Amino acid sequence: FPRAMIERGSRADAMADALRALAPCAGTLVVLKLGANQFRGRLTAELGLFTKLETLNLGGNPLEGAIPAEVGALTNMRTLWLYKCNLEGACRVPGERGNDAARAD
Repeated sequence: FPRAMIERGSRADAMADALRALAPCAGTLVVLKLGANQFRGRLTAELGLFTKLETLNLGGNPLEGAIPAEVGALTNMRTLWLYKCNLEGACRVPGERGNDAARAD
């Protein structure tokens, strides 16, 4: 996917803009690395459209708010990076034995 299509920036809804730009590829993306891009804003339910994701890196972005439940519904997810984000709460991680929740705090 051409990097120029996704603009880095400090706008409050930059993360939502990036997810909307990637939406046409949502059903086929396996790896999505948007870490350390200074994306601001909240994670939206649109993440649930990325059903094939195995790796999602959003770490190092000044995100805020709750982790959407849709993230926990991504059953192919194997690696989820949310480090250095200001996210709250937990999300269910399918298939994990003994620890089926990932915490953001």
